[in-house]
Amino acid sequence: MSKDGRTRLPEILKKYERELLADWMEQQLAAVTRRRDLMNDSELQEQSHEFLGFFREALQSGDASDITGAA
Repeated sequence: MSKDGRTRLPEILKKYERELLADWMEQQLAAVTRRRDLMNDSELQEQSHEFLGFFREALQSGDASDITGAA
């Protein structure tokens, strides 16, 4: 992490988003706590993809070392 709190995480997330999402989905779908009656697989995929995008944007727009910041 640089002195201004910036990190390479947004760049890494963007570059490997497909692989990260695929691995994360595999883990979520295999979880014994998974409640298929509350959310179907396609909705889980969509929300997970959306979350990764928001997470990347937040890391890009703020100081990643300050977890209390707006981003």
